[in-house]
Amino acid sequence: MPSRSRADAYAAVLKASGNFTSDGVRLISTQELKEKLKQKEAVVLVDVRTPEEQKVSIIPGAVTREVFEAETLPTLIGTDKSGQSDVKVEPDTPEASSVLVVPYCTVGYRSGLYCRELMTKYSLNNVVNGEGIIMWAFDVGVLVRPLEGSGRALCHDEVVGKATSAADVEETDPSACVREFHVYAQPWDFAPDGFTTVRFSMPGAAWQHLASKFKSSRSAQCALWVWALMLWYLLFTPSCGVMYKCGCQMALTKWSQVKPCNVFEEGAPHKCPWCACTGLPCLLVGNDRKVLRDVPMLDTLPDGFFITVLTIVVLHLLWRRIDRFQCASANNKANVAIKASVAFAWFIGYVLLMGVLFFLLSPDYPFFFSELRAVRKPAPSLVPAPVPQGASYQYNLGAIAYAGTDQKYQNETATQAVCSSSLACLGYWKHTDGSYNSLKGGVVTYASGSPGPTVMWVKLKRLGLFQAPHPSPAPRPSPAPQHAGSGR
Repeated sequence: MPSRSRADAYAAVLKASGNFTSDGVRLISTQELKEKLKQKEAVVLVDVRTPEEQKVSIIPGAVTREVFEAETLPTLIGTDKSGQSDVKVEPDTPEASSVLVVPYCTVGYRSGLYCRELMTKYSLNNVVNGEGIIMWAFDVGVLVRPLEGSGRALCHDEVVGKATSAADVEETDPSACVREFHVYAQPWDFAPDGFTTVRFSMPGAAWQHLASKFKSSRSAQCALWVWALMLWYLLFTPSCGVMYKCGCQMALTKWSQVKPCNVFEEGAPHKCPWCACTGLPCLLVGNDRKVLRDVPMLDTLPDGFFITVLTIVVLHLLWRRIDRFQCASANNKANVAIKASVAFAWFIGYVLLMGVLFFLLSPDYPFFFSELRAVRKPAPSLVPAPVPQGASYQYNLGAIAYAGTDQKYQNETATQAVCSSSLACLGYWKHTDGSYNSLKGGVVTYASGSPGPTVMWVKLKRLGLFQAPHPSPAPRPSPAPQHAGSGR
């Protein structure tokens, strides 16, 4: 049940619209606005509410924001309707500067935002903020349905100019008057006697508020950048799983995306061309740290930095060209849709180009989408010669490429003992949790902080000094025994 207190409704209006007085936005009373309309002054009422609210009822003579910006605003700022500012248009009214623009909403907050936009963006000075449809219902009591498909209400002359109360309108045209209006949400559920209200649910009101935020040019631009960059974050790594069938999958984190990749499989005959890349080409597929690990200052850059910068530059240039071609603002739905499509096309084109390029440069990899090509067989692995007896190993700090983690141990002594007894062991690294992990052949580079921050340091196995076993000296021959009676 709506509150019938006009005083409470007016207090809500003052609270909502008071934020804009410091910006020079004046609040016009409903009584003053009514008198201006009756005197047939040049007043443009702009309803900035949502279409759902406008369908319930609208102030007589008002137009929607879309109609105002398409038909009236160009004449007030001296441009034609295509947006060309160098084409002077004669205003429809005797003096464009004398036209009073009065945006309104429910209690003056959204219309206050629009007033501020008109004054700052278009330099319109003859703009005042209306008290809203609630106070109009209390002080005038005349509301109508918008004309079907036009974005307009009945004109002032048809209603306000001939009537001063809802009863008079009902006598003139019983179908014209509406005794119902939308109050947006429960905190503004005020209505005079004889009127009913419609409102959004609290979740619905919250959604409408968020949706309205994205109608501004700045919010639309932010949403476009979020869309463009999230494409790369969520879909770039899984796209190599689609092209190469390497195991990379959709996930919310990069590690979860790449963890199933065959690059981490022991004994896998083929490794993903993107994840197993080496050298400068790694920049093209987001593995920046492989390339910049030993470059001063640049070694702090994260993976994907090169692709991100490239994407920002390319989309910035393309979107500027779209704006120049369309002469449209960023909050135009078609403009935003075109930019979003361009961002998606750039992503798809880049992924396919890199997919083909790395496939051609990886003759040992057989899969590309559904294609399966014959590949050369890998060279047979050589069995290392057994370590001669007496050899010893040394373990020195360093870094190693083409390695993989094997077994985990709790102390360094045990790790060295096992590694020294295994020909396949290349060394070991220390985890931040205090454990030790032996290394064997693979495709990952291990160094301090790589491939992850949990790697404290890496020690490599080196063959130490070889000490040949000393032969035991031969026993000296004992003298032959002398037998008695053998002499002369």
